[in-house]
Amino acid sequence: MKKSRAPSTSKESEKKDQDVSPQKKSLVISNDQREQLLQRCQAAHTQLTDIKIRLERKRKIADEVETLHKRHLQMLHDYNDAKDAGQMLLGRLAVMEGLTTKDMYQQYGLELED
Repeated sequence: MKKSRAPSTSKESEKKDQDVSPQKKSLVISNDQREQLLQRCQAAHTQLTDIKIRLERKRKIADEVETLHKRHLQMLHDYNDAKDAGQMLLGRLAVMEGLTTKDMYQQYGLELED
């Protein structure tokens, strides 16, 4: 069986108000304050969403740059391998013909810095 409470008197209401700590009172906000807070939260959420989108774009760009960098390094490695093989062949050819490698470069119209 439930006991029913008697309605609060104004003195009891005043006592309850006095019993509420200042911290709890500060949590009570007006509708205007609530609306301002909501707008600030929505603006912050929008900013966060924009930041996430920009970050994702930058991550994609960084991934593309990394892929291009790896490809460039592989191409440079392949070029150096081919150049080394060409220089080795020119050197052997020079020995077979009794010439210097420098003479071979001139004979085939190659730059020494190639």
